[in-house]
Amino acid sequence: MALEIHGICPEATMIIFNAALLQGFRHPVWLTFWHQSASTVLILLLKLGRPDLVATGDEKENRPPLAMMEALKLGFPVAAAQCVGLIAGNTAVMYLSVSFAQMVKAWTPAMVYAVGCVVGTQQFSFAVAKTILTITLGLMITSIGEIKFDWYGFLMQCTALLSEGLRINLLEILLKSAGYKLNPLSSILIFAPIASVILLLIAILTDGDGISLEVIHGLGELVLIANALVAFSLNIAIYMAIQLASGLIYALAGVVKDISIIMGSVVVMGSSVNLLQVVGYALAITGIQCYGVVSKSPERFDESGVLWGVVQHFRDGKFQPTAATPTKPGQSIGAMQEEDDEEMQNLKDNEEPAYLEVDMDVVKGTKDAQLRPQSR
Repeated sequence: MALEIHGICPEATMIIFNAALLQGFRHPVWLTFWHQSASTVLILLLKLGRPDLVATGDEKENRPPLAMMEALKLGFPVAAAQCVGLIAGNTAVMYLSVSFAQMVKAWTPAMVYAVGCVVGTQQFSFAVAKTILTITLGLMITSIGEIKFDWYGFLMQCTALLSEGLRINLLEILLKSAGYKLNPLSSILIFAPIASVILLLIAILTDGDGISLEVIHGLGELVLIANALVAFSLNIAIYMAIQLASGLIYALAGVVKDISIIMGSVVVMGSSVNLLQVVGYALAITGIQCYGVVSKSPERFDESGVLWGVVQHFRDGKFQPTAATPTKPGQSIGAMQEEDDEEMQNLKDNEEPAYLEVDMDVVKGTKDAQLRPQSR
C-alpha cells in the first residue's frame, strides 16, 4: 500500500502540474526533454556525492560496472520506446476526440499483459485475462462520449499503446535481471541521458522555435525546477514499483491512480460524474479486486470459473486460491479432493489394528486362567 501511495502521489501531481504548464506552453516534447535532462543532472550530482547509490556493479558478487556501450545497448530500447510512445500519443490527440483516445488508452493493462506473455515476464492464463478485460471494459465505459474517429489518429494511439507495453516490460526485464545490478537510481542514470538526447533531436527537428529564454522567463525558473523535481521523483517511483512488483501491477496501479484522482475531484472540488461513469468505475474496481484474488493461483480459477471462484472465496472462504496443497497442471479442485480422499482411504486400509501386535499365547493363557474355578 505504501508503494502504491508513493507512486500515485507524484504521478497525480505531475498530471496536474503538466496540464497547468501546457495551457500556456503548448510544446510537450520540449517539456518532456526538460524532465529527462533535469533528471540526468540530478542523478549525476547524486553520483558525485554518493556513488554507491547509483552503482551498476558489485565487487562482492564479482559484477563489474556497466561499460558505456553496454549501457547504451540496455538503455536505448527503453528510451526509444518511451519517445515513440510520447510522439505517437501527442499526435493521436490532434486527430481523435479526448473520450475516444481515453477508450483506446484503457487497453494499457491488457497490452502490458499481452506483451509480457510474449517476452516472458507474464504467464498466460484465461482467468487473469478475463479480469484484465473486465477492468478494460469498465474504463472504456467511463470514457464513452463524442466519438471523433480518424484512422491515422487511431493508428498513432495504438502505436503509443504498444510502445508503452513494450517499455514497461523491457524495464521489468532489466530491473529484475540477475545479470545486472540495477536499482531505480542506477536505472535513471542509464535511461535519462539517452532519452534526453533522443527528445532533444526530435524537438529541434519538429519544434525548433518552441523554446527560448523569453519563454523560460515567462514560465518561471522556480516553477520549472519544481516541475523537474516532481518528474524526478515520479521516475524513481515508476522504477521502484516495476522492480518490487511487476509491470502489470504498475499498469493496474495507474488505474487505481486515475480512479483516486476522480474520486478526490468529486469530493474536494465538487466535480460531477454521470451514472454511466459510476458503473464503469465500479466495474473497473471489481476487476481489480478479482485480479488480486485470481493472480495468486490462476490455474484453479481456470478450472472453476472466475466469477464463481471469487464469490465463493469472499463468501465463506471454502475456495482458497492460496491453499498450501498444490495442484498438478490441469488438475481441477474436485479431482484434487478425490485424490486426497483416495490417499486417506489407502492409509486406513494399510493400517493394522493394534491388537494384532499382542502375543496370542499370553491372551490364551489369561483366558484359561479366568475360566479355571478358584479354590476356597
